[in-house]
Formats: sequence, structure tokens, C-alpha cells
Amino acid sequence: MRRLPFLFLAAVTVCAAAGCGGSGGASSGPVSDATRPRRMVVWVGPEGLDLEWAERLQRVGVDGLVVTRGRVLIRESTPVLRLDPPPRIAGSIPVAVALRVEIEADEVDPAVAVSLWDGLVADPDWVAPSEIVVDLPRVVPGTADLVGALAEASATPVVPVLTVDQLTLPDAQEIVRRTGTCLVPSSGTGASWLRGLDGSPAVVPLRERLAPVIATGARVRIGVSTVPRTDPPVDGWGEDLGQLADGTTAEVSTTSTLDRTFVLRRSLDWSGRRWAAGDRIAVRWVDASRLDAVFEESARIVLPEIAGWDVVRLPPNPQGLGMGREALVRYLAGEGPGPSPEVTAERSGRSVRVRLSNPTPFGSAVTSVGNFVEISVAVGALVAEDRGDFDGVELGTSRGGEFRSSAAGRFDTVRLVETYLAPGEALDSGWVRLPSASSDVAIRWQVMVMSGERLVGRIVP
Repeated sequence: MRRLPFLFLAAVTVCAAAGCGGSGGASSGPVSDATRPRRMVVWVGPEGLDLEWAERLQRVGVDGLVVTRGRVLIRESTPVLRLDPPPRIAGSIPVAVALRVEIEADEVDPAVAVSLWDGLVADPDWVAPSEIVVDLPRVVPGTADLVGALAEASATPVVPVLTVDQLTLPDAQEIVRRTGTCLVPSSGTGASWLRGLDGSPAVVPLRERLAPVIATGARVRIGVSTVPRTDPPVDGWGEDLGQLADGTTAEVSTTSTLDRTFVLRRSLDWSGRRWAAGDRIAVRWVDASRLDAVFEESARIVLPEIAGWDVVRLPPNPQGLGMGREALVRYLAGEGPGPSPEVTAERSGRSVRVRLSNPTPFGSAVTSVGNFVEISVAVGALVAEDRGDFDGVELGTSRGGEFRSSAAGRFDTVRLVETYLAPGEALDSGWVRLPSASSDVAIRWQVMVMSGERLVGRIVP
């Protein structure tokens, strides 16, 4: 299976035309530095980070954390700060703070930066950050000077967050030129702190979306929103898809406002609330395979130079909707990004049954046809009445490796279908009766991941 074993951390970027400068560099642009490695940054939510997980993140190459601290409102000469309490962060990974700076004036005076910095350091919870990440929903004349003045007043690098649409604006390009970098929300669910994402797959290639900043010579950080999104919304991150993807619990529809819609067949408790039969839950999520696809696409870009990646934000532990913390850490260590299915068979006389297991923290795609185990014989017919732990069983024929479901006739193939192979899940089928105790049996399987990749295999019991 394709993996990305720290391509982004081990690789040294090669770009003769671009580099990274200081946060308050001259307007002529940043000084070229094509030898800096790409960074991996993870944003941490209000739950904070304990020492065990901080050390694990550091071991797999995470070299920066970001915590959000609230927003700053700028109407006139005095900024209004509305700060949230900081989460508790253990360990030695450098921690940056993120602020949403909302400019409501048509032009901003850079002198506001001094008052802004004074207000930040006056906060009793303020700790000097490694960087100040400033999200700029509105860019007006003077914003570049404001960002430069904040970097000078704080003596701290300032990283602007600008959407793809904003990158085409001359004022935004001047900000990027002054700072020598920017964080661009690239993909994901559209449910996190990052703006400019609706969660839909991007039609325009990333290199084309980033093209407006090539002339600035800046190094770009790629932001990925990993917080799942549901309609109707749930509190917190949300639970794993296991319950929803159970065929006895819900019907799965790909005609959805998000990735999938689950129409409940029965009532259940899921993600902190009670749902009734007939309720519809639309879900969009990012798992390790989708994260891997983003990393691979951006890692191939030469111009503008890619400075690294921001994962927004750290998933929960244990497993949450889409991706758990264990999956993220093990993916960054080089595992995954999809499951590693194991299929075994038990044969007894004229009967055989199979087990499909996933010992990894990586889940499969949610599909009614893509995840299956097939049991076939070359001569004779099979009988199967019990699907076991699988979501469904289909009878049919197999010719040239192509399965055809059939409602009647002699069946030489049994297909056991699973809508979603969850992290750590193991499924046992019912017994399948063979034509004879000496029948030659072939078993093939397929599991899909959300990136579209198909994992396949065969065994002979």
C-alpha cells in the first residue's frame, strides 16, 4: 500500500527562485533559503495535550503545535481582544498561538499593532509563543503594515492565514511578500477553524490555486481541516462510523449533502444524542488515506515552495469520527494510510467459513459494494444461509474474476459484503456448504479506502 514515510520531513525543498525571510522583511521580498526542511504542525483543541501524547507526536516528527486564543476586533485605533483560556500543553514542542483578526475599517493604521501586542501580554494566561498565526477574514489597505508592525513589536514570527480566493488580492499578496510565508487552507471537511473550505473535493489542482503567490517568493504552509462535519451537527468530534454503517442500523446513501447520508432503520444513541428511526445523518470526514492524498499532491509542487503542513486539528483518543489520534500518529510514523486486512479461512468437511479482520487503527471506505470477501468453487454449487458478522451476503456466479449476483440458479460464488471495516474490527462469516469435501475453493477479497484505492488479495483454504 502507498505510504508517505515522512517525505515531508526528510525531504529538503529544492527551489532556486523562492525562500523564506523574516516576519518583517523589506518590501523587496524574503531572502532565498532553499535548504529548510518542511515542517509538520498540529493544532490542539481546548482539551489540551498531555505529556505522553506530546512525546509521541514529537517522536514521529511533529515540530510545532498551534492553539487558538480567540479573536481581535479592529474598528478604529483601539483593538478589542476577546481571548479564550489557553489549553494545557505538556512537552517541549514549540507552541504557537492563533488569533482571528477581524478588521471592520476600510483602512487600518499599523500603529494598532502596538496596542494589540500590549493587550496580549497583559493577559494573565499569556505565554510567549513560537509564532503568532493571524487569520485575516478581511484584507484592507494597511493590513500588510499592521502584520509587519506586529512582528516587530512582538519580536515573533507572524504567519497570515489567507484563503485561495484571497491570494489573488494585491493587498493579500503584499502581506505574503512581507512575511515570507502564509498558511493556506487547502482541503478537508470545512468544519474546523480554517476558513475557505466547504469540504468538497477541489476541482482545480493545488499548484494552480497557489500560483498567485509564486511571485512573492514565499514558502506556503498547507492547511488541512480534519474535524468531521455532520448535518445535523453533533457536539464535539463525533463517534466512529461503526454503528451507522451497520446494515441493520441504517441505509447508506451516496446522494448526500456531505460524503454519505445514513437513514436510520432503528433508534440509537450516537455521538451524544438520541436518534429516532427515520432520522437522516449526513457525514463528511477525513481519514488517514485522505490526509495522505493531500500530502502527496502538495509534496510534488515546486513553485511556490511548500514550507510544510498544518493538521487542524489533533483528533481525539480513543477513535473518533473519521480518524482517531492513534491513526494520525501511526500514519505520521509511516504506517497506513489504509487498513491492512487479514483474511483467514476455516474448513471442516463440506463447509468453510472466513474471518476478515483489521488489526490497524485505519478504517475502510464506506461503500455498499467495495468491501467484500468472495468464496468460489470451480465445479458445483454453494449454499450459504448465514451472513455471520458481515452486513450482507450475495449469491451469484464468477467468471473471469467478475462477480454477477443472481436471484436463482446454481451459485458457484458467495460474496460477503461489509459496508465499513472499522479500526480493530474482526468479522466471522457463517458456514458456507461446499459441493463436496474435496471441492477446490478459492477466496478473494477487496477493501476500499476513502482515497479510492482498492486493496485486494487471494487465499486458498
